[in-house]
Amino acid sequence: MNASALKLTPDTLVVVALSFAVTLTVTNDRGVSASSVQSVSVAASPTPTASFVVSPPTPVVGQTVFFNGDASRAAPGRSIVQWTWDFGDGTASSAAISVSHTFSTGGTFIVVLTVRDDADQRSTTTAIVNVGSGNPIAQLFLSKVGGNQIQADASASTATGTSTIANYRFAWGDSTPDTSGPASSAPHTYAAPGPHTVTLTVTDSAGRSAVTSKDITTP
Repeated sequence: MNASALKLTPDTLVVVALSFAVTLTVTNDRGVSASSVQSVSVAASPTPTASFVVSPPTPVVGQTVFFNGDASRAAPGRSIVQWTWDFGDGTASSAAISVSHTFSTGGTFIVVLTVRDDADQRSTTTAIVNVGSGNPIAQLFLSKVGGNQIQADASASTATGTSTIANYRFAWGDSTPDTSGPASSAPHTYAAPGPHTVTLTVTDSAGRSAVTSKDITTP
């Protein structure tokens, strides 16, 4: 029996072809025999092809991410019987061709899909998923109304994913209390002219916050 190996892809996929010598012997009624030998080559079954898509491609913390392995293909005459997912964050799943997952921290994760067919042949593919923190973006604009009065506007602040901005807190930088609530803008009058620093803190519906500051001089 002879074996030969053929490298098929850059992924070091190797298909082994085995050659067998098949001998046929016939014997007649006088006890005389004759034999014939023929070589038969048997190739291993091709491996399946693993492939998947990620949606959304750039998720944020706490957002549901969908992984669809429907693009995976088995070799002709074979069928894929198992999809195994490794999400790169210490969790895995062998549930189905399509799965969902939620990342609890931000960062870069290598997601691995391994498919197995009914001949126990396997194939693997990977995708890099960048998960953002999901924090909102605070935007603050200040305008002079007259005298020492100003108007603070944070309406350009945005939340990520399905979250919304739930609270706006304006710290005026003087001895007066902060203005906090669902309103995205607020007026303020300083007791004296001069340079002032206003700090805005926005908090989204998931409890995540972002801070920014702006300077203004009155009058």
